[in-house]
Amino acid sequence: MSSVERRVPVAGIEHRSILTPTGGYLKSGYTHTLNPYSGCSFARALCGVYCYAQHNRWVTQGRPWGLYGAKLDARAAYRRDFDRIKRPRRAARAPGPLRIYMSSSTDPYLPQEAALGLTRGLLEEMVERPPDVLVVQTRAPLVARDLDLLRALSSRCELWLSMTVETD
Repeated sequence: MSSVERRVPVAGIEHRSILTPTGGYLKSGYTHTLNPYSGCSFARALCGVYCYAQHNRWVTQGRPWGLYGAKLDARAAYRRDFDRIKRPRRAARAPGPLRIYMSSSTDPYLPQEAALGLTRGLLEEMVERPPDVLVVQTRAPLVARDLDLLRALSSRCELWLSMTVETD
């Protein structure tokens, strides 16, 4: 357990949907964002000092930048969202596109992910229900744990792994 995990308790966050329709600059290439966590425990790291998400009032809700919680039942929420988007009930309606940017305001591989496994669970679900496009954006080496799932998913959808390298 890292010092970040001991310092920051992780609250469970209730939610109806795990996929958020995109807006702003992401709208041109992606239909949805996916953030398994709310806030960020890297807030005190170099990337946290310069992180644009700390200035998003919708995310911070006036709180100091940090980790606010983990989304409960993320896999079930993804299944519901996927089925709503890709498996429409009406025969006349074609499935919608599903191009996911993970994560727009929170790294999917926070230190807490090692114990909680939300991102890994979502990737396991995506192997069964693949989006059309998935971009995984992270700065954390923990992503190497999930290379088996990313490899499997890459044969089922267009997959991009984007790594941020911090420098000063």
